[in-house]
Amino acid sequence: MIMAYDRQVKKDIRLINAALSLTNWLISKYSETEHSYIYQINKYQILLRKNLSLTSKEINELLDLSESDIPANAKWAILILLKDVTRAERYWNKLTDEEKLEHKKFPIYTLAKKISSKYE
Repeated sequence: MIMAYDRQVKKDIRLINAALSLTNWLISKYSETEHSYIYQINKYQILLRKNLSLTSKEINELLDLSESDIPANAKWAILILLKDVTRAERYWNKLTDEEKLEHKKFPIYTLAKKISSKYE
């Protein structure tokens, strides 16, 4: 849904709102699962697409998540959300070429391109 929203020429806010509703539901149902960090990343990238600033609490949640035992690619995504280009590049450089190609297909890469020319 996030990718579909990104591809729209004329943005329909209903689509991103539906994505946020679904993501919030997933968080409420599956917050204790192994990959729940993905739902958190999606939530925050949706909020950024809605042109909402992250609150101090949300920033701290992302910082805590980035310091937890999650894969380097998830840490990279979180640092993109936080607009921490320098640290994001460190994690990006830890990814294999195959992983980088795969990540270019994800919605988070759209945000990465907006904050750094490195991802063009």
